[in-house]
Amino acid sequence: MCSIHHDLKAIYIHIPKTGGSYVSSVLSQYYGFKTYYLKRPDHNNFTKIHDKSVDKHENKLIGSF
Repeated sequence: MCSIHHDLKAIYIHIPKTGGSYVSSVLSQYYGFKTYYLKRPDHNNFTKIHDKSVDKHENKLIGSF
């Protein structure tokens, strides 16, 4: 997710687990930033578990790389 303000020529890139959702909401509410959710068209190809034997292990592949 990223927030952009074209007039200020500013971009905020949200890094997960760092309080970025709060920062994005403040930028949107008080400064007029627009939030964009960026996702590759082939995102699902990277997040699928291709090897079913991984299900047996504790550390599964979840999320995106």
